[in-house]
Amino acid sequence: MPVIASKIDVLKALRRARELVDLGLWDDAIRLLTAANQQEENAKIEIRLVRLRHLAYHEIDIPD
Repeated sequence: MPVIASKIDVLKALRRARELVDLGLWDDAIRLLTAANQQEENAKIEIRLVRLRHLAYHEIDIPD
């Protein structure tokens, strides 16, 4: 089943990614937006992916 099927679905994917981030599910949010962007490239999704990856790097506890 496609992640996005229309421009409205892009907004839904972005909203769902925000919900996942709010729950601390950074990897799931990144996977969701990556799949959506692979299905249909979208500048808003790409920009959000860059920001999420940057923020996730600083939020995720990386063991020494």
